[in-house]
Amino acid sequence: MYAYNYAKLQQYYPTDKYDAEIVLLIIDPKLQGKGLGRKLIEFAIKKVRKEGAQNVFLLTDTSCNYKFYDLLMFKQVVKRKGGYLYEEQESPEYFFVYEKNL
Repeated sequence: MYAYNYAKLQQYYPTDKYDAEIVLLIIDPKLQGKGLGRKLIEFAIKKVRKEGAQNVFLLTDTSCNYKFYDLLMFKQVVKRKGGYLYEEQESPEYFFVYEKNL
């Protein structure tokens, strides 16, 4: 599904201007709110910055706590309804692209 969704994204929002992408971040609901997500994102950013990346993006949707990325100072650059696959069906949910300059 990721490959399909990524191809759909490229049709209207090319992401080749970014040096890095955060692909998947999942924290067990029982462990959420303990700072683990923040630590993982900070680790990833530190790692790609060390490799010379100057910016990063990620794709997320309304099925998760997407406002989390606002708190980490990512900028929402795309908000689009539907058009991507989720559990093998077109989703009516919104999805977002967030970016961050490093």
